[in-house]
Amino acid sequence: MQLIRDGVVTQDEALANADSATNLYWLIHNSQGGKNAEPEPLPAQEEGATFTEFTLNI
Repeated sequence: MQLIRDGVVTQDEALANADSATNLYWLIHNSQGGKNAEPEPLPAQEEGATFTEFTLNI
């Protein structure tokens, strides 16, 4: 990926010569930008499940 970012090879060249073009394509388009990228924090989770929004009509 660094070679593509630096312009040494094109994305097409890299995909044509990759042993798994699908995996490389995914990596190029879904990477977080490098090793130092901070992952997004997970959303806060509530304590336990609530079922108050369900109504049973028997």
